[in-house]
Amino acid sequence: MNRKYNSTVRSRPFFRCRPFRDLLLLIVSFASVSCYLCYLLWAPPVYLSPNAGPQLPSLENVGNALQRNILSQKKKTVNVNTSESKSSREMSKLEKLLLEIEKMTLEVLQVKQKIAIVRGQRSVIARDLPLYEKALQITNFLVAPPIWYEGIKENVNKTVCCSGRSASNYYQEESKNPRTLGWQLLLCMTFSVKDLTHCLDRRDIEQLSQTQKINRIPGIRGRLWKKEAFCSTIMKGKQLSATLRKQPVPLCFSLPEQRHQFQEVAHAFGTSAQWILKSVSSVEKSGPKLLDIFTLEGQQELLNTERRRAIVQQVVPNQLKVFGQPISLRLYVLVTSLSPLRAYLHSEGLVYHRYGSSRSFRKISGRLWSLSQFWYFVARNHGMQTVKLTLNNLHDAITKTLLLTDVLIASSSTTSGQTDGLNSIRCRQCFQLMGFDVIMNGSFYPFITEINGQPNLQESRNQEGWVASRVKNAVVTDTIKILFTPHSVAKDVSEALEEVGEEIGVMGLNCLISHEVCLNRQDLQILLDGRRETLNLRGFQQLYPTVEAQSQADLIHELDGALLDQKIDLSRHGTADLHDILLRLEFYYNRHLLDQEFSDDEVKRSEAWRGMNLSSLMNQPSEQHESHLQESPDTYMDQFTSRKCSSDPITMPYIGQITTSPPLTLTPSFSSLVSDYIANVSYDQLLLRVWAFGQNCQTEVRIDDKYGPSRPTNYTLGVGPNKLSFFVVDTSHTEPWVVNTYTLLVYRLSVTHEEPPFSPDLPHQVCSLKQECDLQVFSNEPCGIQKEHQADWITQMKITAALPACDVGDAPGRWVLPCGSCSNRHSCFWQEAIWNPYRCRHPLLSRDLLSQCLAKKKLLFIGDSTNRGMMHYVMERVNGTLTEWDKTHDIRVYNNLNNGQTTVSFAYYPQFWLPTNQRPVFDKTLYQLLQRSKPLKNNTDTILIVGGVHWLATQHLHMLMRALRGERLQGIRLVMKTLGAGFHQPVDEIHSLTTTEHQKLVYHNLGLADFAKHYNFEVIDTFNVTVARYKDFLQGKCACHFHKVVEVNDSTREIRAWRNPTKKKIRYHVEGTINAIYSEILISRLCSNFIPKR
Repeated sequence: MNRKYNSTVRSRPFFRCRPFRDLLLLIVSFASVSCYLCYLLWAPPVYLSPNAGPQLPSLENVGNALQRNILSQKKKTVNVNTSESKSSREMSKLEKLLLEIEKMTLEVLQVKQKIAIVRGQRSVIARDLPLYEKALQITNFLVAPPIWYEGIKENVNKTVCCSGRSASNYYQEESKNPRTLGWQLLLCMTFSVKDLTHCLDRRDIEQLSQTQKINRIPGIRGRLWKKEAFCSTIMKGKQLSATLRKQPVPLCFSLPEQRHQFQEVAHAFGTSAQWILKSVSSVEKSGPKLLDIFTLEGQQELLNTERRRAIVQQVVPNQLKVFGQPISLRLYVLVTSLSPLRAYLHSEGLVYHRYGSSRSFRKISGRLWSLSQFWYFVARNHGMQTVKLTLNNLHDAITKTLLLTDVLIASSSTTSGQTDGLNSIRCRQCFQLMGFDVIMNGSFYPFITEINGQPNLQESRNQEGWVASRVKNAVVTDTIKILFTPHSVAKDVSEALEEVGEEIGVMGLNCLISHEVCLNRQDLQILLDGRRETLNLRGFQQLYPTVEAQSQADLIHELDGALLDQKIDLSRHGTADLHDILLRLEFYYNRHLLDQEFSDDEVKRSEAWRGMNLSSLMNQPSEQHESHLQESPDTYMDQFTSRKCSSDPITMPYIGQITTSPPLTLTPSFSSLVSDYIANVSYDQLLLRVWAFGQNCQTEVRIDDKYGPSRPTNYTLGVGPNKLSFFVVDTSHTEPWVVNTYTLLVYRLSVTHEEPPFSPDLPHQVCSLKQECDLQVFSNEPCGIQKEHQADWITQMKITAALPACDVGDAPGRWVLPCGSCSNRHSCFWQEAIWNPYRCRHPLLSRDLLSQCLAKKKLLFIGDSTNRGMMHYVMERVNGTLTEWDKTHDIRVYNNLNNGQTTVSFAYYPQFWLPTNQRPVFDKTLYQLLQRSKPLKNNTDTILIVGGVHWLATQHLHMLMRALRGERLQGIRLVMKTLGAGFHQPVDEIHSLTTTEHQKLVYHNLGLADFAKHYNFEVIDTFNVTVARYKDFLQGKCACHFHKVVEVNDSTREIRAWRNPTKKKIRYHVEGTINAIYSEILISRLCSNFIPKR
């Protein structure tokens, strides 16, 4: 009892302290709450915008909210200013963070010499790399191609980079380690099913530096690029989204898996629908075919798909036709980020004219427009509103396709177990340039039919090359510049987030649980990249994000909701997560649109075509189009649209008008009933632009042949006759029907036209010509006709005759001629002009000495038509006549020369008209020439002459010597013809050189000559001889031919041939003074031992 009492007593003090304990707890709690409230009072504001309200405005009112936000800046009170200063401190931290993130990117972009390495398949690299090289060189890139590429590359000097290493060696070293940090751009050029792994392992993507970029986005091939993948993607979209179900797209089925499903649909449609069959095999080369399952042939084709994969696609009904033929568009789309999406469409593209369904919509050769020409045509014939509507529909269709692809790739990794899921599409270093093939219906609604992830970027030299090459060059150049142009945008992004960043936090600065989104460093980097790209768009237009992207909100949320459960990492921000932020930023960046009193709907409708400069379609074409594409003059479209065509079948065969620029005086005067005309032009007119129109509305007038161009076309005018043919074709048929032909023979007068005979007794001066002022290739030397020191022409000839014979074929010289006055070129006597080396002369051998010299010798020529012209001249000189002649573009052997004692053979190289990857390589052509010319002696009795206009480079000479060593012919005599004048006129179908590019040829030519002499080649100078007289070219688009083979008219021979036709033998003659000059130099060097000694 006492114990219990005592214990109770001892515990009482504890109970007496309870009020103190409670009070203490209350004080601690109050202190904690006070600290928390102080933290809230002094913590950074929740909103990034200093004036943002507590509620997030709806997307529909974003524009008005932004206006109110801007206007409210003028109504701030002192109290508000206090809170703003606190917000400004945080925003300065944001700007510092953005500058820190941006610093590394700008350091790389500002590097003077960046490195691009190339990997992939040989055929693709050989096809596309030449165009990329040109664009990369503009932006200070050193290109390191594969080692084998140097062997086939033409006219490119060896690039040296990286502390004295060649680009090829650099490639070899870097390719050993894919994680090497020495390069800034990897160009992956491949069609491989392995996609990116053909160039770089997927696991290495995450190891890449932030400063490296790759032109591949993993996953795109499996969703868009392959035909069956694109088909599956489009059909999947219709299942996922009600918005896409409303989108009209051609039905598509993968065979053989969906063969029965296709048959059911095809029978339901009956004959009201057409179907086209496309093979997905890389081996199949037959191209798409029209498929009619209601015929035995169609049913057999369908059965064949059991053994080979294919897709069948619905033909777009009521296709848009231009001049009676359907067309298709090739558009170029650049995707620089897939999740979140960032994509651009180039304002230029290609428009192919095609045959009708009876020929499976195949392309019509030679009928190609640029995209700007197509818009020009639509604007003129259907109005500006049609152009705007079509462009908006195009942007909408492409954007929806990319948004669908973004979601499907993000979700596919969980269902397929792939490793290229979200990690690959968030690859900030990855971009991809794609080609979208589009067909329009009669209402100008676009249908995407196919997508190519490795579009053909080969430079073309065929009939449509003048358009295709310039468009492709503009696309590639703009792609490189949009990615690698240095531009600091941290301040822009910081200000934009400050204005519109409601409920947005930044991790590391002010991310709270109450924020809708907290941006991480990757997100900020994406915002910086996007802003930088939009400031360097050049020929590109934004597809997404844009101001009008709010119309895609429903689709984005539909797709995101449908596949939300398949996302791997919800912490990563994709397109759906950042759509609202990106949209607000675009409104801020384009806030000048709000000043134009546009309603939201008007902004939405107008923005898609805003970058197209459509006013230029109705007025003079813009300077950009002039420089890149040589747009047709307004006079052509004015005449085309204002012409009064007839529907009367009687007018079908007749031309309504022939137009030339500059205008020509036709003989006889033009009449639709006269089909043959003649016109003369002066010696100084080198170029003629010509076009024509038919009288009937169903006809086109095409130049050169029935598939030739119907647009204004440039033609070079060689000295002498130039024949132009106009074909009147009926375009209402799938195959053009030629209903009539007109010809125009344009005679360009020679420089000696109406020149009087020269008399040394008349007052005159001795003059010289090294280069024309119109083509001044030697920048440090005078141009035009200059006065020589000699008093008269007879003295000049005596001095020349006294000079020793030249011991080289490229002795420096100039053209010398007598003139009434050197200041008046029209007083000159060009018939007396001679090529005169300064310190020696090239003697002229007699035919007898030449026959002795070339006896028991074999002459092998390899090169282009200019080398062939020298060959024909030598054949005529040694035989006294030319009995065999043709414009061979293959290998030809002539054995009947010099009474059978001399053999001449020729191999044409390079074959420019073939695609680069299909042209025979130089050493193969040389090997075939050697085989056809055997037996060959390994001594100076075998002579090999190589040369051409502009294609020859040192690697060709390397290959030549290597091939000769392999054939044990190191002891033969080698001769190199230098470069020549040509390609100086802007002619369709061929590449023309500027004056600056011609000046570079001077150094290239000197380098070639030095290299050749080092390896004991005899060098024949044709460059200096032809450049000074470049206007004297004869027929040919290249303006590089200085010879022409003509048939000799011999009345005695014709009488004998009439009496005995079996003995008729045609003789030819090689015309061309300039060709004769440098051919005689060749002869004098080949027969230097036969020149009489003085």
